[in-house]
Amino acid sequence: MMGGSLPSKCCSAATGLRACKRHSGSAYARKTGPLDGNLRAPWRRCAVSLSIEGVLLLLSLFVSLFSLGCAGAPEEGAAAQDGVLQDEVVSMDISGKSILMVIAPEGFRDEEFLEPEAVFERAGADVTVASKGVSVAKGKLGATAEVDIDISDVNVEDYDAVVFIGGPGASVYFDDPTALKIAKDAYAAGKVAAAICIAPSILANAGVLKGRKATCFESESGNVGEKSAGYTGEPVTVDGLIVTANGPAAAKRFGQEIVKLLS
Repeated sequence: MMGGSLPSKCCSAATGLRACKRHSGSAYARKTGPLDGNLRAPWRRCAVSLSIEGVLLLLSLFVSLFSLGCAGAPEEGAAAQDGVLQDEVVSMDISGKSILMVIAPEGFRDEEFLEPEAVFERAGADVTVASKGVSVAKGKLGATAEVDIDISDVNVEDYDAVVFIGGPGASVYFDDPTALKIAKDAYAAGKVAAAICIAPSILANAGVLKGRKATCFESESGNVGEKSAGYTGEPVTVDGLIVTANGPAAAKRFGQEIVKLLS
């Protein structure tokens, strides 16, 4: 697949969405001292009113500046970082490489599947979509994806990389013996093993994160941290042949890092 179009096997009401998180701070309280006892009551009320208006104005300015600092700057920084990585990856050709993408039968995260898949196919890779018990998988935001193979039929030796996609539905694989075996076999065979969002817990539960640093969606940080060399909290972490990412905002870079390892 070339350019910016999405793979023909997928259709989505959420096509083109780029998810981002904005964190807003807590408002602070400002205390004012007592007014001069010599002031008449009307002036006291006026002073109190001005004081309250001043506090509200300061709060408004504070929140505006804080929002710009927390939301605007990191997004620009992330975009610049993605741009540099895109410049590296755009010329990479991984034709002949085969990538297995494992998605939940229902509730996979659309961007985490669609964006890396587009990156892989632009680089020339052959992408196979695997899931459990369905011929068409459904995304959380409305995407649908044709399933090429059931996870029960997967032979890891047929692929150069195995990628577990997140979203709430991915929890179905946390204790699934077949999914855990795929992760173990991929790691043991020296394949690229990757996971995004909550899916790094699949790698963690399979035992392949031992001695490796990893990141993930915050809800799984305890499990991943306990079963790895440490939870980094980064958008994307690469440690050897293991690539992990924390969510949809990191999906494109996640795919790019996998392409780099396969090039």
